[in-house]
Amino acid sequence: MPALAWRVRRLLGPRHLPAAALALLAVAAGVSGCLEPKRVVVDPDALAALPRTWAEERGQRDSDGWLGPKSVETIYVYDDADAGPPFDAFLQVFSLRELDRRSASALQALAERIVDDAAADKGIQLSDARAAEGERTIESGVRTRYTVREGTVAGGDGLFSADSTVRILAEVGHDGRSKTSFVAVGMAQVKSQVACPLIGGPCQVDEDETTWHDIVADPSGRLGATGSNGLVFRLVTA
Repeated sequence: MPALAWRVRRLLGPRHLPAAALALLAVAAGVSGCLEPKRVVVDPDALAALPRTWAEERGQRDSDGWLGPKSVETIYVYDDADAGPPFDAFLQVFSLRELDRRSASALQALAERIVDDAAADKGIQLSDARAAEGERTIESGVRTRYTVREGTVAGGDGLFSADSTVRILAEVGHDGRSKTSFVAVGMAQVKSQVACPLIGGPCQVDEDETTWHDIVADPSGRLGATGSNGLVFRLVTA
């Protein structure tokens, strides 16, 4: 199962706070749970409506030190024992809250660094160009920013097969009602191929975007998948 939480904690790091925030720290510390992030999760009804079973795992709350952000991680994994379509995929959602809230651009930069680290860790060679980028409004009314990239798996990593093509979503948003930001990173295998050395090419190529659609679908079809139960589109603050 993918585990990027430690990378997020390292990338977040304690941040320099302005003097005014430092002066208020003692007051804030006296308010129980003042910076506790709410958990951003996929709406259970949307999860249940999918024809495939995505397993959910809720991580424990974690803090990166006295002046660091508090965060909580939730993971969704589709892991099929069959190597064929629909291919394996996962979505990892990090919810965080800080005294000094990050801008949308800063959150997006963080998400892209997480993608770079995860790709390196899994042996995925990312393409230089972004497949897509833009903004959308998810079902809860939160405005988000997203980028999409693709890469090739150099060797099987236990979830994605060797020489497969993986599509990666990095999407961020901020729920002003709960003062909680989120970083969502989704990866789905969309193509597999088996090499055939005797003919100098692949013996078999399978392409399938089913689990990618599960992650990104929304009514507009902006990311090439139309539907009302996309995992990120149906994120809510619990």
